Amino acid sequence: MRKWLITGLIVVTLIGLGASVRWWFTPLMAFVGANTDVIQGLTDLLQLGLWAASLLVIVIRLWYPQPSDQSPSSSGPPTQTKLGNKQLRQVMARYGEYLLDRYRYLEFRGMGVSDKVPLHLSLVELYVPLKARIELPEGET
Repeated sequence: MRKWLITGLIVVTLIGLGASVRWWFTPLMAFVGANTDVIQGLTDLLQLGLWAASLLVIVIRLWYPQPSDQSPSSSGPPTQTKLGNKQLRQVMARYGEYLLDRYRYLEFRGMGVSDKVPLHLSLVELYVPLKARIELPEGET
């Protein structure tokens, strides 16, 4: 909800600026034209300040490293749980069923009877086994 509110405020602000451009654009351009050197100086000062701040952050990070959190609740790889033989078989059976359901058919969207119903072709029916010949056929090749 908050994202939509912020987006809406930005859109309303931009529409308001666009609608009132004839009142503020000409004075702004006159100010920029008359004060080009001042604006360039402020830009350079701001850039120097940003470089100094980034250097300060680097120095602070070097002198005061962040403590490493070794608590068990820290985010890291999930812990592995030991499954019993029966539980392992159940999990593997569910995973096998999922794989069969998910990848049993090739789905061609937009090629069925209607565009809204995808065409399902079974992979078992489409599969063509590859057979290699050990010898060359007779005649010219």
